Amino acid sequence: MEFSRQYLTRLAQESNFIKDTLEKVLRLSEILKFLNSDVVFKDKLALKGGTAINLTAVELPRLSVDIDLDFTVNVSKDELPEIKEKFKKRLTDYMWQKGYSLADSRDHFALTSFLFNYINNAGNRDNIKVEINFLDRCHVLPLEKKKILTKGIVEDFEILTLNTIELYASKINALLSRATPRDLYDVNAMIENNVITDTKLLRKCLVFYNAIGGDYDIQDLDYKNVERLDYRKYKTQLKPVISKDDKFDIEKAKEKVLAYVKDLLVLTDGEKEFLSKLKDKTYVPELLFDNKEIVSNIKHHPASLWRIRENNN
Repeated sequence: MEFSRQYLTRLAQESNFIKDTLEKVLRLSEILKFLNSDVVFKDKLALKGGTAINLTAVELPRLSVDIDLDFTVNVSKDELPEIKEKFKKRLTDYMWQKGYSLADSRDHFALTSFLFNYINNAGNRDNIKVEINFLDRCHVLPLEKKKILTKGIVEDFEILTLNTIELYASKINALLSRATPRDLYDVNAMIENNVITDTKLLRKCLVFYNAIGGDYDIQDLDYKNVERLDYRKYKTQLKPVISKDDKFDIEKAKEKVLAYVKDLLVLTDGEKEFLSKLKDKTYVPELLFDNKEIVSNIKHHPASLWRIRENNN
């Protein structure tokens, strides 16, 4: 998997992205193409997170450099070890053939992660991280096959992703949990581009993902972690992955995003009751969603059932 220095330099000049980061995105795209065409992985892994957002929901306003995936087949937990081993062998074989070395591999019940090293065009060691979540193998909304949007940087191909509403619900949940400049940037771009029109469904998906995997109380937010984002964090964590001519203003973005999220999170009585029941170790998705298909999709969501067992301990 090689890209000439001349090609990367020209591409960086045309796009105004940093060359080494751009190379990582090109490499990441080749891996995604493999995962969406190989018989072992096809239709079994859905892209999520910032990479899915910036490749499919908006046309590459920033570069995202990790591959975060959900396993999409709701098999029994007894079947997972064999599936994980099959995935690991196929992925590591492919990456080795493409010149990568496996630097680290970790396997927990919920998550399997791989860190692959490579030597970039500048002769420096770099890496790409691939994570597969096996706990979130049910989804609120149907998965979508979308063409990637890269301003011509990468030739178009289709990838399997979470529904756009679900992508952003998870992204807002991440913003409220860990509050990174990249999360703020992605949510701000969602608002500016009017990506989501069904804010009611967005809120319900956000409540759901907070309930099954959030590390904060959605009904008792102080937003201080978002407010603490500053220019220093922007410069070190966000600036290297956005275009050099991007005029992103972190203070204005905080103001806009916080106003949007505070307005979004005015919960209905049904949403409050759903959260209250879950705290009392009872999972009633019908209180959150009135759509029967959605309820059927998540009725036996492994993460929900795990959260109830955790609450019982």
